[in-house]
Parts: sequence; structure tokens; C-alpha cells
Amino acid sequence: MTAQEWLLPIIKKIHEYLLQEKVIHADETPVQVMGEKDRKNTAKIESMKKSL
Repeated sequence: MTAQEWLLPIIKKIHEYLLQEKVIHADETPVQVMGEKDRKNTAKIESMKKSL
């Protein structure tokens, strides 16, 4: 069993809980990327790659 398969039920439950709220805050502060191949050291990374 992969980590994704193991964690998916938990992620879905958190997603369900969040959708019940009137306001959801997201922090889109850029994070400096250092030493990643094919990226500048100031490239913005994506913290959420896949939506449920």
C-alpha cells in the first residue's frame, strides 16, 4: 500500500470538514527553492499539486 492510498481517506475527511467552513485561508507565500535541478533559486513552488 502506498502512502497516497493510506492517507487518502484522511485527506478526504479533512477536505469534507474544510468545505463546511464559511471562510478558508490559504497562505500563498513564495518559498525559496534551493538546489533543485532545472530551477532558479527563487522559483515559486506549488504546495498543492492535485485537487480532490
